[in-house]
Amino acid sequence: LYVLMKCKANKNRPITAAEVLGREANLLFLFGSSTEVHVCAIKTAYASGLLGNSINSESFGETWIAPAGIATEDFYGFRSQKDVMKLVEICRKVCSKREISIALKPGEIIAMMTDGGKYGLFLVKRVAPTSIQIDACHILL
Repeated sequence: LYVLMKCKANKNRPITAAEVLGREANLLFLFGSSTEVHVCAIKTAYASGLLGNSINSESFGETWIAPAGIATEDFYGFRSQKDVMKLVEICRKVCSKREISIALKPGEIIAMMTDGGKYGLFLVKRVAPTSIQIDACHILL
């Protein structure tokens, strides 16, 4: 599970934590083979049966994801300059064409936004059989 919040984003969370996290849970990373990782919104994961039957889906907010379509240099530029307006603009533009699931590979930049006012980008740095390393920038409006 991925939580788009600075204090909670870097922690490995099991699927069983989804219900406790509620609206804070935004994404689910799905690990397949040694180089195959997908990401999907938490509600998509629930609807697909990936979270089990005992969880109440009404506790989750909406999250939209899409490839950001920007260069790595631009990502790091927004991040270092803390360009909130550009971050929000990119997320709104690309997430209007949201995707259900995205295959991740190193160098891929993903945009996301939530109905709770979170906007963010993450850059996939490394993919391993059971983990993923990302750089992220985000804002809560």
